Amino acid sequence: MIDISIIYVNYFSSREIGESISSFTKALSHLKYEIIVADNSKNIMEFDTLQKILQSCNVRLLKLNKNIGFGQGCNRAAKQAKGKYLFFLNPDTKYYKGSIESLLSFYEETADCGIVAPVLYNNDMSLQYSARKFPTILNQFFGRNSLLTKISRNNRFASDYMYLNRDYSKAMKVDWVRAAAILIERNLFWQVNGFSSDYFMFAEDVDLCKRLYRRGLYTYLHPGLAVIHTLGSTVDKTPIRKIWMHNKSLYTYFSKQYKLLQTLFFFAIIMRIVLVSIVEKIK
Repeated sequence: MIDISIIYVNYFSSREIGESISSFTKALSHLKYEIIVADNSKNIMEFDTLQKILQSCNVRLLKLNKNIGFGQGCNRAAKQAKGKYLFFLNPDTKYYKGSIESLLSFYEETADCGIVAPVLYNNDMSLQYSARKFPTILNQFFGRNSLLTKISRNNRFASDYMYLNRDYSKAMKVDWVRAAAILIERNLFWQVNGFSSDYFMFAEDVDLCKRLYRRGLYTYLHPGLAVIHTLGSTVDKTPIRKIWMHNKSLYTYFSKQYKLLQTLFFFAIIMRIVLVSIVEKIK
């Protein structure tokens, strides 16, 4: 049986995927694995480039007829997977240190583990805070790019929301993590119906972690594997469009979780869009 299925979704990031796969090859040497890449680019030239870059790798390519979004691209690839575990990786991730086996061992030994994720680092090897508390109206004003956090990064609300000032040298239970690098048992992934089709991009990871949480299964960060993540390198580079897509997905999440307060959340998110837009202009 295949131990683990590595899954990527491509959207004009063929070079990054090639580099990512090359970096993880050594870490996978003691495992039975497969690599599946779903191509969301809807572009013949990009698909041809992807084929050329990956021709020396043992990779299965899925050519999708249209850009169906990140979560649904992952789902399409996961349907082809045969591994006991699924390891979703963003194209802009690279192996840094540690072992994938440490995540697998932790998963199997931890009864309430739904997702386990490696600790992420920036390109300068500084810690990348990839975990968050579940979204609320209040904590959305203390995110990474919020004006209030820019003014005072170490304020109590931001520290609590982004798990700052924690010991990342030990396994840590968190509410949710970015899907830049997450590992989940394949059968469990389908028991909760995979990534929700309600999201095109952003917040599908929050939604997945929340559904697992409601089943009594939790998300963990584990230092046994460290991954470098070039934050935002493979998403839309237009700030306003990216802000809109992120907040649209956040509104969808809030609407699903708190239907009676939908209107209130809508106005709160509009305020958040305004504040984040101001920060983008200040940069």
